[in-house]
Amino acid sequence: MEPKISVITVNLNNPDGLEKTIGSIISQTFQNYEIIVIDGGSTQASIDIIMKYKKAIKYWVSEKDTGIYHAMNKGILKAVGEYCFFLNSGDFLANEHVLKTIFDQNPNEDILFGNLFVTLKGKIVGRVHGKKTISFADIYANAIKHQASFIKRDVFEKFGLYNQKRKIIADWEFIIKTLGFGNITYRYVDVFITYF
Repeated sequence: MEPKISVITVNLNNPDGLEKTIGSIISQTFQNYEIIVIDGGSTQASIDIIMKYKKAIKYWVSEKDTGIYHAMNKGILKAVGEYCFFLNSGDFLANEHVLKTIFDQNPNEDILFGNLFVTLKGKIVGRVHGKKTISFADIYANAIKHQASFIKRDVFEKFGLYNQKRKIIADWEFIIKTLGFGNITYRYVDVFITYF
């Protein structure tokens, strides 16, 4: 049976990006997901987008937070899916078959990860590829990007949430703690998952 995916989207005053992100989720051929939107107290334009897609969104909140990792943690605490996937506003899935491609293989690893496109002003400026076998040096070099990773929710239950004291590297720290030292399982899928 295919697992349920909790897609967690963090937003702050990016209504166009939020709509693009949600649109890429609801167009997926894989349908066993929930959308969670954690908004940091945006102006009305972002709320209007949330209202537009309210039927597709399982949970949303709009309130001040202390930063992106606080918002991501709030999403994790509301998630019920087997895997959490962080697709923040402005980021979008590479095509409508991404989730199906990943989860048709009936994975059971703690972390699944793939490739991502890096974009700037709508143009691809880089490509980040994962590796089938990763070393601690790869983990330390930040080879696994959270924008292209699906993390089992029970990994957060076992190891704790993102460190909210970090402003920009809590996801990297989490991967070092779990995959580098925690001996959890992983699988690389050679698929482009996200435009970041």
